[in-house]
Order: sequence, then structure tokens, then C-alpha cells
Amino acid sequence: EGWNWISTNIPTDATPFIEGIKTDVNRLVSQTEELYNDTELGMVGNLNTIDVTAAYKLQTKAATELTQQGIPENPTITGVRLYSGYNWIGYLPTTSQSVATALSNIEAATGDRLISQKGFAVYGDAGWEGDLTEMNPGEGYMYHRTGDATTFCYAENAGGNAVDNAAGAAI
Repeated sequence: EGWNWISTNIPTDATPFIEGIKTDVNRLVSQTEELYNDTELGMVGNLNTIDVTAAYKLQTKAATELTQQGIPENPTITGVRLYSGYNWIGYLPTTSQSVATALSNIEAATGDRLISQKGFAVYGDAGWEGDLTEMNPGEGYMYHRTGDATTFCYAENAGGNAVDNAAGAAI
């Protein structure tokens, strides 16, 4: 119940994405768009497509579970764009990875920050440090980039490609 920072690695449109839980949803917000639950009109707003590279904030009025079935995007070839400043990013791998491993393909700069709903990491001389040590499927993140814009792909999981054993994903 309340605000949840989420992401998905399965491409979809916004309304079908929340169809199974829409009676529990107040708002679904991206970095620039939103859907909200109007008591008379239902789900309205300008958020039409769920981008697998983006994070979303989902406000629910009750505890609920959002489950999605489909074929996930390959995180090792799907580029995530980072602009200078704050970026709401999705997590594409289907298994958890340490922050250092997941973001090993980014040329991070001192002062870059990764923020989750539950923790925080900052990039310094010793690499990624803070209480946010792991990135997880279904969770959304904010990445504050201090340098120029760039695009990165998530690192390959230790056990191989992150989509090899994925039949669906639950968030």
C-alpha cells in the first residue's frame, strides 16, 4: 500500500500493465507522464506505453501483487539512456545483481548516485558504496549522473544471459 518504485523488463502498454490491479491503483507515474484513477472515468492520463528502460512510481490504495507474463528484453543488448542529472531507470535482468556488477558497463563518475526506494549508493574512489548493494528485478531506481549523457547495457549475469531461463517476470 502506498508508493512503490517499479520497473518491468517485458514491453507493454500502460493500461494492460495494471489491468489486473486497477481497482487498487491511485496513480502510475513515469518521469514525465502519468495515469490516475478517476472515480468516474477510470484510468486517465498521458502515460500510454511502459518503457522497459524506465522506472515508474505506482501508488496503490491497498497491498496488491502485480504479475506480468511475457518474453523479457535482453538486458545485455537493450540500451538504457542516462542524461546528466536525474534519470528514472528500470532494471532489466531477471536475477538480482550487485550494484557494481549490474552497472559495470557504465563509466560512472565520482558523485554519481543510485537511489532505490529502500537505499542509496554513491560512486567514489572505491567504487559503489552505500546501503544499496543489490539491484533487483521489478524494482525501479533513480540514477543521478554527474557527467555527460551516455547509454549503457546491463552486465551479463554470472550464470549467463539474463533471459535464458525466463518464462515470465513478477513485479
